[in-house]
Amino acid sequence: MPPQEYNKIPVDLIDDPRIAMRETTKDDTIDELMSDMKQVGLMEPIVVRSVGARYEIIAGHRRTTAARLLGWATIEAKVVVADDDMALQMRAIENLSRRSVDPVDEACYIAEIMTRTKKTPEEIARVMHRNLEWVETRLAV
Repeated sequence: MPPQEYNKIPVDLIDDPRIAMRETTKDDTIDELMSDMKQVGLMEPIVVRSVGARYEIIAGHRRTTAARLLGWATIEAKVVVADDDMALQMRAIENLSRRSVDPVDEACYIAEIMTRTKKTPEEIARVMHRNLEWVETRLAV
């Protein structure tokens, strides 16, 4: 497999996700993340997509927030080609693999995906690699 290619992208050209799974990125752990990034740099590049002359975050919202707060001019990023639906799905899969997402944020995100994509709970479950019961439980929150 060929090595991944990353770009150094100016932080001021990167926009937050139009629909973010987390309501906020500025929680108690952002200071810890900033400290880690200050000491060792960025351990994992963010993932963005091109939107006109700018970029939208798909994965790495908290890392980008930390980079902004640290005053970094650029951040390492993988640029992917993704339409709105694919960006929503990629963001969901990336965030749901982490254990710290609030169930209410998950529910709001799932509802937003369903509204925008007209997908059924069954289709959402399949796309998010979850069972239908999990999706329905989140939607009941």
